[in-house]
Amino acid sequence: MTSADVVATFTKLLDPATAAPGSRNLGPITEVVADGDFGVILRTASPCAERRSH
Repeated sequence: MTSADVVATFTKLLDPATAAPGSRNLGPITEVVADGDFGVILRTASPCAERRSH
């Protein structure tokens, strides 16, 4: 798996036309870009420090 695969997956999930049920769990992510072959940058509309207990 490469960063391009991750970008493609997030792009599909964030696309309103896809209507992915899990998209509401992605928070304020507005953009996903590849940073080389294995790095990914997630840009958000606002600071996000969600904390979830497991």
